Amino acid sequence: MKFVVESVSKCSGRIGILSNIERLPDRAYKTPFLLFLFPNLSREVLELTNFDLSNDFGVLLPVSSIEQMEKPLKQFQKGIAEFIGLKECLTMITLKNSSENSITGHHDRGSIPIFRRSGRLNVKPEKYMSIIEASKADAYTSLADNDTWAGCPNKRLLKSIDRSEDMFNECMTIMNENSINTPLIASVQGGFSE
Repeated sequence: MKFVVESVSKCSGRIGILSNIERLPDRAYKTPFLLFLFPNLSREVLELTNFDLSNDFGVLLPVSSIEQMEKPLKQFQKGIAEFIGLKECLTMITLKNSSENSITGHHDRGSIPIFRRSGRLNVKPEKYMSIIEASKADAYTSLADNDTWAGCPNKRLLKSIDRSEDMFNECMTIMNENSINTPLIASVQGGFSE
């Protein structure tokens, strides 16, 4: 996957192109572009819109929505895009569902808590990379402790950065050992420290 900046002086919101996607080599996405949240919209609903399924958007897959699909995806072996019937769309895995408010706290060493309807799930790097490997998504975001807020103490910010760096390194080790070639979109860490 390659991101190319077209022009920084252009007076437009679209300044770059995402291209050379392994599964979709002939596609190029002008950024920023729309990522629909799975499973809120099905293929049938999307076909009722005026969107071109192959060029207009990608599918955002939060771990909270897909972690129970890990075992079937490993057996299916064709990747999550085909599994959900949207093989012409770009797929990207994120840790948390951006349409839901995050619950702060509940941290365990070496894992990130995500909350689903069925309760809390502590995601460790091994589990996260197993989901990434099984899904064969086009990209994924790094496993990061983003539980920081405006006015959060510096101690919490530093702990967040340290935990994120440790988990990032562990994920990279697993990625190299298992030859996972899925492109990673790294999180920007920090907070509102003055």
